[in-house]
Amino acid sequence: MTRRIFIAINLPRELIANLGRELLQMQKKFEEAPVKWVGPENLHLTLAFLGEIREKKIKEVQKITERVAGRYSPFEIVFKNCGGFPNKEEPRVIWVGVEDGEVVNRIAAELNDQLKRVGFPQEKREFNAHLTIGRVKRKLKKEESREIFRILERIGALKFEVGSIDVMESILRPEGPEYKTLASLKLKS
Repeated sequence: MTRRIFIAINLPRELIANLGRELLQMQKKFEEAPVKWVGPENLHLTLAFLGEIREKKIKEVQKITERVAGRYSPFEIVFKNCGGFPNKEEPRVIWVGVEDGEVVNRIAAELNDQLKRVGFPQEKREFNAHLTIGRVKRKLKKEESREIFRILERIGALKFEVGSIDVMESILRPEGPEYKTLASLKLKS
């Protein structure tokens, strides 16, 4: 049996509630836009996506994540900027980014390196710490795109202290993915 696994930093409930209110207002305004919005409860910062892996490999992923987490002290993340992949003009993904991602980038690189050593494929794309807000199904109108990014920029800086890294399972359902925390691994104290 395989499970769809990724490693992430989950947001605290109060940040999800605050950001969720803002995002739900924006989503209502653009409910006709061709965007599959991410529900506030599913917001997270992905450090590594492993895809479908065998059950017995999950423990190995947890041990690696625990080792890496144990090398870092709690740190602050500030979400401030926004953008789109591949760009804001014709985004396929709408995101909010990390202001100074140095620590997050080091953690992601170390996880990627450790996972590669035990046979997981290396991520080919450069890591870009972000929260995915929505996935664009077909091209947005220029005015829709501009207004979405204007609203996201007005939300302002959102910050929280990271105290753990989570090994997650993504369960795909017709109504959208469900994310389940399999292990929450504390940073060093």
